[in-house]
Amino acid sequence: YHAYSLKYVNIPSTVVSIGELAFRANSLLSCEIVIPEGCTTIGASVFKGTGVTSVTLPSTLESLGNEIFSECPALTSVNSKSTVIGNSMFYHCNELSTIKLENTIEIGNLAFNNASLSKVSSLELPEGLTTIGEYAFPRMSITSVVIPSTVVNIGEHAFTACKSLEKVVVLGPVIGTSMFYNCFALRTLVL
Repeated sequence: YHAYSLKYVNIPSTVVSIGELAFRANSLLSCEIVIPEGCTTIGASVFKGTGVTSVTLPSTLESLGNEIFSECPALTSVNSKSTVIGNSMFYHCNELSTIKLENTIEIGNLAFNNASLSKVSSLELPEGLTTIGEYAFPRMSITSVVIPSTVVNIGEHAFTACKSLEKVVVLGPVIGTSMFYNCFALRTLVL
């Protein structure tokens, strides 16, 4: 890594694995990243600290390292068909305005933690999701969320300090420990 002058990456459909730290800390890398269908592995911190603007993840991912896209200050959009969102995957990505999760079964610990300046107002979690990790969505600017009926595991503080969160619908059988701690705007909780 440390290819500091790299500005664009096009990942071809022949790539099945991206090793850890591959593009880490390249702030000039300012482009859309599309991980192709067929890619099964992304190592830890691959795009951490880069200028990546949007991310598309395929349904074929099987192994994800931690912090893959963390600390990407220009990242505004995530479109994922992956079954897993890894630990700290989008940690400190403050400009997120669109999060689209399809096929997601598990959201890891700290997945969107410290995205405190996030512009995501509504969060749609997919039916089929079973696990929301600890501190997965704290301090986000969301105003509403629906927890699908398939969710059976929710980590501590999953939505802590979402100060704009007004309405939550929980369709499943679980409410996590301190799940809505410091969510001062919360007015409606439908169980």
